[in-house]
Amino acid sequence: MISPAHVWSLARTEMRTVRRLFRFWLFSGLAILTCLVSYGYYWVIHGLFSSFSATIGSISPKFLLSQTAQFQTTILGLGVVFLAFDLRARDRRDRVIEVLDTRPYSNAELVLGRFLGTVLMVWGVAFAAMILIQTVGHAGSAFGWYVAEPALWSSVWAYLLLEALPALALYVAFVQVVSLVSNNRLIAALAGIGLAAGSTFLTFRVPVYVVPPLALNGGFISTISEVAPQIWTGFNFVNRGSFALLAAGLLATSVAVHPRLDDAKRRLWGIAGGAGLAAGAVLIFAATTWSGNQIAERDAWRVAHEERRAEAVVDLQTIRGSVDIERGGRLALDLEVHFLPATGSGATFSLNPGLRVEGVWDAGGEALDFDHENGLLDVHLGSTPPAGRVTGIRVRARGRPDLRFAYLDSAIDYNTGQWQDAQIVMLGSLNGSVERGHVALPASLAWLPRPGASVGADDPRRRSRDFFELDLDVRAPSGWTVAGPGMAEPTGEGQRFTPAGPVPEVMLVAGRFDRRTTQVEGVEVEVLFHPSHLRNLDFFADAQAEIEKVAADRFATARELGMPYPYRQFSLVEVPWTLRSYGGGWRMDTERAPPGMMLISESSLPTARFEFRFRNPERFEDEEGGLPRAKANGLQQFFRLDYSGGNLEAGGVRNVFLYQTGARGPEALALEALCHNLVNQLVNGGESYFSAHLFDREFGWTIANVMQGGFTGQFAAGGGSAASGIVKALTDRPGVWDAVLSSSLTDMDVEENPKQAVNALYLKTSALATAILDGAGRERTAAMIANLLRDHRGSTFTAADLHSAAEEAGVDLAGLVGDFLHQTDLPGFLVSAAQLERLPDDDQGGPQYQTRLFVRNGEAAPGLFRLRYAVRAPGGARWDSSEPVLIPGHTTVEFGLVTSRPPGTMLASPYLSLNRREFSIELPRLDDETISDREPLRGVRPADWTPAFLDGGTGTIVVDDLDPGFAVETDEAEASGMRLQGGLAGFFAPTVETDQGLPAYSIFGGTPADWSRYEQPSSWGRYRRTTALIAKGDGSRRATYTAELPEAGRWRVEMHVPSLSPVPGGGQVRREVRIGNEGDRPRDGGDGVQVNVSFGLNLGTYDLELRNAGSSRPIDFDAQGAGIGWAVLGDFDLAPGTVELELSNDTTGNVVAADAVRFVRLDNGAGADTTGGGGAP
Repeated sequence: MISPAHVWSLARTEMRTVRRLFRFWLFSGLAILTCLVSYGYYWVIHGLFSSFSATIGSISPKFLLSQTAQFQTTILGLGVVFLAFDLRARDRRDRVIEVLDTRPYSNAELVLGRFLGTVLMVWGVAFAAMILIQTVGHAGSAFGWYVAEPALWSSVWAYLLLEALPALALYVAFVQVVSLVSNNRLIAALAGIGLAAGSTFLTFRVPVYVVPPLALNGGFISTISEVAPQIWTGFNFVNRGSFALLAAGLLATSVAVHPRLDDAKRRLWGIAGGAGLAAGAVLIFAATTWSGNQIAERDAWRVAHEERRAEAVVDLQTIRGSVDIERGGRLALDLEVHFLPATGSGATFSLNPGLRVEGVWDAGGEALDFDHENGLLDVHLGSTPPAGRVTGIRVRARGRPDLRFAYLDSAIDYNTGQWQDAQIVMLGSLNGSVERGHVALPASLAWLPRPGASVGADDPRRRSRDFFELDLDVRAPSGWTVAGPGMAEPTGEGQRFTPAGPVPEVMLVAGRFDRRTTQVEGVEVEVLFHPSHLRNLDFFADAQAEIEKVAADRFATARELGMPYPYRQFSLVEVPWTLRSYGGGWRMDTERAPPGMMLISESSLPTARFEFRFRNPERFEDEEGGLPRAKANGLQQFFRLDYSGGNLEAGGVRNVFLYQTGARGPEALALEALCHNLVNQLVNGGESYFSAHLFDREFGWTIANVMQGGFTGQFAAGGGSAASGIVKALTDRPGVWDAVLSSSLTDMDVEENPKQAVNALYLKTSALATAILDGAGRERTAAMIANLLRDHRGSTFTAADLHSAAEEAGVDLAGLVGDFLHQTDLPGFLVSAAQLERLPDDDQGGPQYQTRLFVRNGEAAPGLFRLRYAVRAPGGARWDSSEPVLIPGHTTVEFGLVTSRPPGTMLASPYLSLNRREFSIELPRLDDETISDREPLRGVRPADWTPAFLDGGTGTIVVDDLDPGFAVETDEAEASGMRLQGGLAGFFAPTVETDQGLPAYSIFGGTPADWSRYEQPSSWGRYRRTTALIAKGDGSRRATYTAELPEAGRWRVEMHVPSLSPVPGGGQVRREVRIGNEGDRPRDGGDGVQVNVSFGLNLGTYDLELRNAGSSRPIDFDAQGAGIGWAVLGDFDLAPGTVELELSNDTTGNVVAADAVRFVRLDNGAGADTTGGGGAP
């Protein structure tokens, strides 16, 4: 018999021994420090920055204990290795082994006692860390600190009892048995480290659905929602119980193999140990198999629906009936469904396979045959209904919806990917909620019958949106509130949803909420938050009037533009942060904005920290509107900077267009995207962006690109908002432009690369929307959209319908954006340097300044163009813009601006062009003393200016790094295996993005080992400003510029040297300098040469070789000393035909920049040496 007293006595002895070990305190301190630092990181990020963006708010320490705790468990597991690996050796060293051998303890008591003592000591460290975190967190909340808040206590106990305890027990038991069997400390230590490393390795290498049964260190169960917690489930007990059984089996094995002699029945202990190990392994296998079977069944559903994708679907007209919601998410449906049949005598609907269909009847009450398999409800109508006649059926079903059924065709399946690809879990992982205290039923769950198969519905080119009338009685448990589309009217037993207009889908959310309402522009705005999450509602109470003004402005604007909000109520409903915020299909669009509702994640507004942002109320006293206005503006920014699907303005505006009408036909995808962009800009005054594809393996690298966008001026460039700058950094990428230029909007293949398709569609349609809005004006553009809604509300429209609506509103779509649906050609704009002069004062004696410049569209496609400029004003720089001008292909115009102050900065601002983005225009110094007597030019007029490199008569040839005459090559054989570059590249391990054939360079990627494309504002370029960049090497990697000279003569060869600063204006454009005997000074007496160093990149001497007519000549060139701009390499007598300038990666700097080369004719060729090698440098 095992004596508990003996076990506890030995456990206390072991605890005293462990406490005396330095390594215990070392690992304990390291574990607690790691826990505090990692959790403190969340405290700081959330406390100081969550008020600026709902996406940052999702990094909430309240819900992310598991992200910290699993690291602590790993460290403590490694600590266990060095506590238990030398049990017998420690006894010998301390000279107690003989004492233990003579004591009346059994081996079982000795093993269990030592095991218990070690586990309690190590688990005590985890317990102490949790108590420390909670103490600091509660102190922060009690004393109003800007950082520090507690985790959910349910998360703490789930971690300590279900994750840490079984894991640490297994670590101790495993190292203990290895130590006893091997009697070798090194082997025991290596085995323990192998267990920790192996578990971690498996976590990152197996599919996500397999991870919970194998994740020894946990991190899944303690990821808990406060709105709908899931902790004490059977699956969780099986997962963690398997590790407890393995630990028990190892303990029994330790008793069987213990070298100390006693009267224990070793064989029985061995059998018990084997049984424990087998039972644990069986549980792991069972859990893994069950998870695999769950995925396999979902795959079977998807295959069944894919096979029916192409079938014609019914046109849903009306759904009437009742829904009973029970605790735990069980539903009882009694529905009347009216529809226009497709073809034949049957009708197919998607209906969740978790619901059992009790019967289907026709309008006369006669039972109909039906099949309900794989989530497909096939109803046999008997005879074929007459075409165009509405048919009605009655459906009764009961059951608990299976959450796996939603989003069958999602481009990314979180569960089947690997953990390093699972950043998308930040957007939630649950397809719905069917818990005892909370129910959330997204439309994609097919809890109501949906026409056709549950795949392919997100591409309107294949299946247009289906609008129907709804009349639904919903009964829920006592004390629950239900939110759905539009206003809920109370009935005797529940609530009734009868939206005034058609809806394309229905979502219900039910639970215990604190309900608050207000009236805004005739619409009841309802806020439903969890009773524990009311802090921020109280925080913004003093700003309610200002917040309502912002909301009223949105409702009033939409109504005045002919797009009124269609429902009587708009509900803001809190949902679990674990609820998936993205949909299915290729786009995986936001699921946070169903009709008449906005789903607010509990990690967003309900729990964000706004105290720090408004910590000094007195600084807002002198601002218009004071602190309440500042709070309202801050809340508006909070949602505008939400890139996780919860942008309140963008979600709300869906109700006025996308949920009222939709496009059909081959152009439908582009039409809907364009119209949604127009409506969003008209009502909200800005752009919105969401892509679940953002949260993939390259998420960290994407954040680096956003940061680079901030450095390079994409954020708020020229007065733009931070939100638009972030969107540009996410979508204005080389790979996205390749997609834009390679396929028209109509022919876009969204399945091949969904992430690229989302960004390309957004990039092109948002630019087109801005062009239409600026070109046609706000009033006429709004009239065009209003005409569409008037004629097609509750139905769909085509491209011809859009053109008709535009023509009626006086919008010339073809003139503004051409055949935007089918063409891929874009304009390309070339801009001269500006002329700036003082004009005579105006009639009031105010100063006037004239700016003139030429703009040429170098391509055949017409395009809109405008200028944006900043002038100095008392309050700082003030940005303004010219009217947009449509420039036909291969045409030049002269722009003229008259301003009261000279512009300090001027940007060429095309809408959608080969220039891709805005670029700066060179402004000369102003001679303020000289008054020009030329007639002022306001606006544009035709001109015949052509850049020198396009004018064949000027004898100027330019080869840029983007031209066909530029090529790169290497002498090295392609290396096999993986190469990690410097900077952050190795950590984020992104997919290599190419920019017109070369890898795209990032300032965070270190110096590039291969020739890479660097978009940099001071580079030379016809349309884009780029240079090819490569790290210092041995000369084996080369770039070659090739040009065709029309005739023999003396030619000057020049190279353009860019600034390596990514910041606009980071290096001023230098005057031309000559390299060589005559070029040691600026040609026009300038003031020295600027050193060219930026972000750790510095140029040096270049290894150049000029080849022509069979001969070659090396050229020495100091790029570092040349300054920024065109530098002369030398004057040469060259033969007609091919001339090549080769540049290698051999340099004295750390990078080589290959930008552009220019060949300038100096004579008429008479008497020239045409050998290719003559002439002085």
